[in-house]
Amino acid sequence: HEKAGLALAFNPNGSLLASCGEDGAIILWETATRQQRATYQDGAALPTRLQFVPNTDMLAVGFNNGQLALWNLVSGAIAQRVQAHNQFVGTLDVNADGTLLLSGGEDNTLKLWTLPNIAEYARFTGYSDAEQPEQVYTARFADDHDAIFSGGTDRTIRVWSREVTTQPFASAEEMLAFACAWIDDTLRADSSAAYDEYRRICRKRVK
Repeated sequence: HEKAGLALAFNPNGSLLASCGEDGAIILWETATRQQRATYQDGAALPTRLQFVPNTDMLAVGFNNGQLALWNLVSGAIAQRVQAHNQFVGTLDVNADGTLLLSGGEDNTLKLWTLPNIAEYARFTGYSDAEQPEQVYTARFADDHDAIFSGGTDRTIRVWSREVTTQPFASAEEMLAFACAWIDDTLRADSSAAYDEYRRICRKRVK
């Protein structure tokens, strides 16, 4: 890139890397050879976040003007584009089967979209409904559970159920119970000491 880099994303099998920067370019790299395969330039807005869509030739892109787009990596054309946020897109994630897209931005909103048409499916309002609205900087799917994790300027990590689309969990105890169930299932096969602190917190909760 000719200016600062903004985001990186690997495709599911790790054979491709996409990067974007303040020069407005999206570059597709072959990881084995470390060579550029293609370069894409939107021209209308600055790409800020990237995620490959599994089982497709599409790259999901978030822009500094709040738009979301699907870029066809074969044709080099934009397949879909929507105005998703009023400001900078700060985070993107795609679920494991490529059917849902998660986006968050500096406009205090976290949204869930269906793919490939980028149709709004749900809006999580806990950030924008707060007494002082907070920006969303990161959000991720937990694909082995019906959950979404997010973080922002309120300095908390929130756990959302996809079935509860208007508010986060009703109480801290409910959120902790869900998170501990997720941790227990996810780390069951890993007995390493690296996760002992998470296990200790959850075990203390049930005593």
